[in-house]
Amino acid sequence: MDPLTALSVASSVVQLIQFGCSLTSLAKRIYDSAEGALPEHITCETTSQRLTDLCSNVKQSINGVGNMGDQARNSSAGALEEICNGCMEVTGELQVILAKLRLESLPESRTRRKWRSFREAFRGIFSEHDIKRLTSKLSNLRDELELHIVFQIRDQTALMADEHRQTYIALQNSVQLLVDKPEIQKKDLSDTASVIVRQNEVQHEQTRQTILAAMSHTDTTKVKEMMLQSLRYSEMRDRHQEIPEAHVQTLKWLFEDCDSTDFTKPRIGFVDWLHTGNNFYWVNGKAGSGKSTVMRHVVDDPRTLDHLKVWSRNTELDVAAFFFWNSGSTEQRSHVGLLRSLLFEILKKKMDLLPAVFPDEWEDYCSSLERSRAIGGIWELDDRTWRLPTLKQAFSRLTSFDISPSNKCFFIDGLDEYDGDHEAILDYLRTVTRSPHVKICFSSRPWLVFEDLFKGSPGLRLQDLTQRDIQLYVSHELESNVKMRDLAQQRPEHATELVDEIVSKAAGVFLWVKLAVKNLLSGLRNRDSISDLRARLRALPVELEGMYAHMLSQIEPSYRSQAFRTFEIYNVMSKEMESICALELQAAVTANFQSTMDLSLADMTRDEVERRNDSIEAHLKSRCAGLLEIRTVLDSSLDTMDFMSRRELIPWETRKVTYLHQTARNFLEANVSTHFDLQLSPEEMDFRPHWQIFISFVARLK
Repeated sequence: MDPLTALSVASSVVQLIQFGCSLTSLAKRIYDSAEGALPEHITCETTSQRLTDLCSNVKQSINGVGNMGDQARNSSAGALEEICNGCMEVTGELQVILAKLRLESLPESRTRRKWRSFREAFRGIFSEHDIKRLTSKLSNLRDELELHIVFQIRDQTALMADEHRQTYIALQNSVQLLVDKPEIQKKDLSDTASVIVRQNEVQHEQTRQTILAAMSHTDTTKVKEMMLQSLRYSEMRDRHQEIPEAHVQTLKWLFEDCDSTDFTKPRIGFVDWLHTGNNFYWVNGKAGSGKSTVMRHVVDDPRTLDHLKVWSRNTELDVAAFFFWNSGSTEQRSHVGLLRSLLFEILKKKMDLLPAVFPDEWEDYCSSLERSRAIGGIWELDDRTWRLPTLKQAFSRLTSFDISPSNKCFFIDGLDEYDGDHEAILDYLRTVTRSPHVKICFSSRPWLVFEDLFKGSPGLRLQDLTQRDIQLYVSHELESNVKMRDLAQQRPEHATELVDEIVSKAAGVFLWVKLAVKNLLSGLRNRDSISDLRARLRALPVELEGMYAHMLSQIEPSYRSQAFRTFEIYNVMSKEMESICALELQAAVTANFQSTMDLSLADMTRDEVERRNDSIEAHLKSRCAGLLEIRTVLDSSLDTMDFMSRRELIPWETRKVTYLHQTARNFLEANVSTHFDLQLSPEEMDFRPHWQIFISFVARLK
């Protein structure tokens, strides 16, 4: 082969390789894209759609451009409409081409998707010339459109300036006439001034309406969605979901007020309050008596809404709930978090109220959108920091019948877990309930501050009403155990006495009952007799703190050092982090230098995550006596996700570690070191949790 021929062949091979590399690169980018298209194509498609929307809005408003003469207006409007039609025609052609280059969202194998990616990449290379031609043409049309609009605005401004000039001339003549003829009454001047003020107000309103008219329905919807999203925070529903549901046989009395002639049971008046009451209803009870469970039951039970409709009658009804949680994030225990949550719950169903509830913020958002559009940028807002005064004003507007003509009932749980001035927050909510269209049901422990503020309000004391519920719960849980059924058949009277003893000792504290039943079930697994079970029960302390100390004392001696380390690690992490995932705690508990070098949380498979979650769950049960537990909590942002997407997130994102109860947190923070100090050596007590946490975070950064 002669040199020239060889050079030609080599050149062809190089070009072919370059083409293949380019094709492979494009195919990989399409394959990796979640949208099934190249990022530059997606941007081009979004921009062309935005330009199409703008042209549609301009065409709709052509007839209202200004007050210029008909001939001039028709000429200008015709030219503007012609440009808009040209833009829409080009964008339509461009969107057709881009749509053909996008992978369809179909269930398929990875090999099939790779092949389709190569096919779309091949098409893209040969469509590149048409795309560049259309985008260049579209750019020219956009420039022409913007120039034409600028001239339209100039002409409109000139007309408005001329109107103002005529108005001021009239005012000047009136003043001169008053100077020349003092006998003219001042009323004439006042009337003229009033006319001018009204004219100015009308003109300002027209200008404002012009700006709003420039925003399409899509724009206003987007602004509303962004405002609503800024109110939401990730932990908004966590507490509601974590509260245990009421046992199926309990709380029936809540919606079945006994007849007033029955003096053997207290009349709680809850249904009466739902039907006719205003202001406050107070659910109070001891720590662990089940107040949060009652509030969740009330919020979730459809009968609550049915009874409230009797109160609301023909007026629209809005209901929202919030669950304070002192062990949660800042929002979960603050006044700001309360108002953000209640506002979000109502406004997500009534987004049209957003401009009236947040007038200043609405203008800010709209202006931000217009500015970003003017410079051709993408509209993105920084996270808004909501201040309490702003939220108070917005909540007052929302609860105003003039702005939102509906009756509103709010349920607020755990007021004693609010991290702030309880008297101040109640005074504010008292002003809200002065309206006959607003009422609130609270729950809290019976602290003096609440007794003073709720004095005279209807309510109930929970521990006085749950004796029958506790009896039903204990009977059901014990009778579900095969061994207990056998014992009850042999000595039925002793089994009944055991249940009665639990109910009597509980004194209305449902949490104590659950812990006691759990202890007895453990005894049944060890084949305890009825007498053994009664001995177990009598050994249990009556108070919750005593119960927690008893649970710690039951930890096996070989596990106590690990238990102490786990409690210390969790205590430090809970003070620094809003929430703690099970995998994060597992990494900190098991962290050492070598494992950190080998571990990468980001590269874990789903099976590995599940295995580690199961490991830490077993660790908490055996080493921590159940005082720390894992709960699955779905973020409120997952509402719109499909089922499979939620399943993919559950192992890592939604398995959270929490204290058994707020009282357990208080006990452990105050007593865990003292308790283990008597059982562990000085070397075991000399533990520094911060180092464990630090090296576990190194693994997260890898």
